[in-house]
Amino acid sequence: LNVDFGEIDRCDIYTYSIETITDGEYAYTTETKFAVLKTDPDGIKNENVYFAAHTERYTDDSAEQLFRVLSLSNSGGYRGEFQWQGIVDSNGAFKDIDTTTYGRTVNLIRKYGLKYLPILNCPPTNDTFKAWNDMPKTEKQFEQWRRYVGVAADYLKDVTHRYELFNEPNIAAFNLDRNTFWGAEY
Repeated sequence: LNVDFGEIDRCDIYTYSIETITDGEYAYTTETKFAVLKTDPDGIKNENVYFAAHTERYTDDSAEQLFRVLSLSNSGGYRGEFQWQGIVDSNGAFKDIDTTTYGRTVNLIRKYGLKYLPILNCPPTNDTFKAWNDMPKTEKQFEQWRRYVGVAADYLKDVTHRYELFNEPNIAAFNLDRNTFWGAEY
């Protein structure tokens, strides 16, 4: 099947319908959505532009489709979370990351030759941290943080060249102590 859509100049998501006829009788209609992305004719990627999404909430098929389409764009890669609570078990031991949704995301990034701008958060709420956006202050907290960052850096070393530690530090929802300290301390 070859389909000619002609000249489409607008980047957008389109839907096309295919009617199936069997033995001269209408059988069914299939609708499919597709995205049109205008890419640079020379294939130059902009390493400073990252597409952001919460792929940990995607089905396997949807995540695969996202990264396949993203690989056709001029985006430098994908920006998303690599949360502590997604890679440790209830006892605080690190899981086999490849079996987590974050591992799935990273493996799709590798498959499609993209780069990753991971957002690293703090350890999950427990006896030492108030919330996901509570930065470490005690030696015990810093040790947990160092272990997590070390595991993340080792696992992601082939797909990233930078990390995001604070998500919008000037917004209170992302920084509980914004009036007393800033990211530069870390």
